[in-house]
Amino acid sequence: MLKAARFGAWVVCAAIVTGCGAPEIDGADESTVDEARTTGEQVFSVRRDTRRCAAPLCGGFWLSRVGASSTLCPDGRRAPECYVPGVDVSGISAAQLDQVRSSAHFSARRVFVRGRLEATRVNASQAWLAPSTASSMTTTLRLAYRPTCAPNQRCAGAVSEALSNGRTTILASVDFARASGSASEIATATQAATTPIGVITQGTLSSTTNGTVLRVSDFATPVVGERATLCAADLQRELAARTEGLTFPSESDYPFQFVERASATRGPISVSEFRTAFSVPATQMIEARSLEQVFRWIATERPDMTDEERALARRYAALRDSLQANLQDVQVFRYGSIQVQVYIVGRTRCGAISGLKTVAIET
Repeated sequence: MLKAARFGAWVVCAAIVTGCGAPEIDGADESTVDEARTTGEQVFSVRRDTRRCAAPLCGGFWLSRVGASSTLCPDGRRAPECYVPGVDVSGISAAQLDQVRSSAHFSARRVFVRGRLEATRVNASQAWLAPSTASSMTTTLRLAYRPTCAPNQRCAGAVSEALSNGRTTILASVDFARASGSASEIATATQAATTPIGVITQGTLSSTTNGTVLRVSDFATPVVGERATLCAADLQRELAARTEGLTFPSESDYPFQFVERASATRGPISVSEFRTAFSVPATQMIEARSLEQVFRWIATERPDMTDEERALARRYAALRDSLQANLQDVQVFRYGSIQVQVYIVGRTRCGAISGLKTVAIET
């Protein structure tokens, strides 16, 4: 995941910061593109080899570089596809990697990896899977994500990178309205599109009065492993981006604030541990609720909602999913009357108690 994070930072530099020194390769022929990228990772579509012969000569995988008509194979030759016996993806568990390797999506080019082709394998840092309803994704592929930004600082917006030539575009939004996939798959993709890992999309760029919109027809979402979860400042940046302009609904809406406390214990956070960690007076009664109890209503899209209300529900759902993805044993602790203090906290993989604090006005 560190490789993917470093790649994300490079794209931000290429798209936003003047003088980064990134090569301008738009419109170059494929050999020039390859020469500009041989020191870095590339994105490949993957399909399973169905030939019948003894492994490792058969039964492995065929990889094709996204956005190019030919791929530079480990033996130095160019071909539409390159054969490798194995696929290795760092940062995800063995069970997840087995899921990627055995995915039925391989037959329709719905699996993608970022990495380097080696003699016997592709050494990848990230994998993406498309929904079973997606078409074969072979053209107009882009990687969309939101660059990280400092807490309480407005992010520059989503960034789209054309995987064919590396050109980046600052986006006003990523539109999944016409994308294939279930509601939950689209919600996952919406969240992934605003993370450093990003979502691979097939679609078109459209100019609007508000800026450029990436309109997605098909997508592939990242396989996120345990080592991809965030800690400390990285988690703070992630939650700041998720809650930017978002408030907790009550009789008077309050913003979210990031909180974190050191902890030497493990497992679910008890009421007594929460009281100690956040210095809650012994006279205050603390109520514990589940994350689902708090988000069930605000993060659910309903038929009677307006488009604006649905978009807001999707943002709450994305925030809930981010909390669940990055924190273990997430709980909601409440105390006080009228001006109720609300803490949505869990444990990071680094061991700290982290999450969000807000206020609910209840008269």
